[in-house]
Amino acid sequence: MPIPLPEMQVDGGPKAFQSPARKLVLLVIFCLAQFLDGVNNSSLLSALPALDNSMGMTSSQSTWVISAFQLTFASFLLISGRISDVYNPKTAFIGGVSGICVISICSGFVDSKIPIIICRALCGIASAMTIPSALSLIINVFPDPLQQARAIGVFGGCGAVAGVFGLLIGAMFVEWVSYHWVFWFSAIVAAPVALAGVFLIPPSQVAETVDSLEPTAAKWKNLDLVGISILTVAIILFIFAVTSGSTDGWASAMVLAPLIISILMMVAFFYWETLIPLENAAIPPRTWFYNNFCVLVVVGLLPYFWWFAVVTIFNT
Repeated sequence: MPIPLPEMQVDGGPKAFQSPARKLVLLVIFCLAQFLDGVNNSSLLSALPALDNSMGMTSSQSTWVISAFQLTFASFLLISGRISDVYNPKTAFIGGVSGICVISICSGFVDSKIPIIICRALCGIASAMTIPSALSLIINVFPDPLQQARAIGVFGGCGAVAGVFGLLIGAMFVEWVSYHWVFWFSAIVAAPVALAGVFLIPPSQVAETVDSLEPTAAKWKNLDLVGISILTVAIILFIFAVTSGSTDGWASAMVLAPLIISILMMVAFFYWETLIPLENAAIPPRTWFYNNFCVLVVVGLLPYFWWFAVVTIFNT
């Protein structure tokens, strides 16, 4: 007997019954996407020495293979949630996973410095599309608060597990095959996830808001593309200055110029956020005034900095 395709909840309306098996399969799909993001971030750390030798990269250049993914992932994570709200979380999720698949296939065939960094940056954008959309879909699939909390906990845990297993996966491929398979592994996992998502993720209906009533072609105006662009360029210049300081000297123009420009652009970003409508801002100014928000940001970053410092030092 065919299982009827359930509809997603809209504005607190009724939700069609979904079997526990279907919910479990959907959770596995969302967790695999989260796992992919973690693997894409950590597996290259193990493969970096082999990749450096193959492409003749210096230590400062190889930093960008990792940083390119992390920078675009972090920057576009702000706007990807807005894209899910304005358009459709199912579309954003499938588009992000499909992008990971295509870009990973291309990355496996690249043997040059600049193209591999560009591919990593594009993969970071695609990965950022999967997180907010997956969370939105989990909330709709698991309306019960207890089930929802457990599902989100498992979803977040998969990212942490991927951070560890990514190191092992990258090391095994480099040892037994080649670093190219680190990229192709992501494509092999992403392809069935995207395909399963097309058929199994129930269609989500966007609530009747001003965003949903606008023509599809005009919805991009509700995205803070200017702010995200300023923030991304600022972070890239800052990382470039920090990574170049040890080789070019901290007093050189190649370090000071991008460092100063990045700080000015960061100030410009926060000023820009005060000028645009609150609902369109990537980081609304009031965010920083939530109770304990700044404290939580610092506490969340500290173990992350420690982890990557240790991994970078002892990885080789």
